[in-house]
Amino acid sequence: MYFARFLILTLALMIGACGETMDDMRASGEDKRVDTNTADAGSQDSITTNDFTLPDIDNSPFNLYAKLTEYDAVVLYFTMWCPICDSHMSHLKSSVAPDFDNALFVVVDFVSGSVENAKTSASASGYRNNSPFTIIADADMGVTNQYHGTMGTTVVIDSSGKILMNEDYKTGNELRGILEAL
Repeated sequence: MYFARFLILTLALMIGACGETMDDMRASGEDKRVDTNTADAGSQDSITTNDFTLPDIDNSPFNLYAKLTEYDAVVLYFTMWCPICDSHMSHLKSSVAPDFDNALFVVVDFVSGSVENAKTSASASGYRNNSPFTIIADADMGVTNQYHGTMGTTVVIDSSGKILMNEDYKTGNELRGILEAL
């Protein structure tokens, strides 16, 4: 029991010695959220996104706005080619994409670093042939940064360029609901 009191007292003194740390615990009342009117296009729902062009794994240019003239929506899925991403992409491939011919499903490889490495990763993961996905390589991570993408981030952009969804992939139900409403 003596040791526990000693330990608590020692910890209290150490924390107290940190000076003004308790000031960090008080709310300032300042709203530090990003204003949606000044947020970078791509990071939030209901904002019109910026156009981009990236190479696909066959080294052909993929231009977002050009694709939006052909489809009601473009769905971006950000992958790291890990087992979780494979699970999501398998679900997209089997349970979502077949029901939406009006949407283009695009896998954004932001980890491979080059078109050639993205092609190798897609092949090794079984997405090179017979895949409903267009696979693009974001070697400089510009598009990934634009959408604040990370493993599993799923973005839906309608034909007017408006972002309808930007969130981590879960069950596909939210995605399905958005695509059904188009």
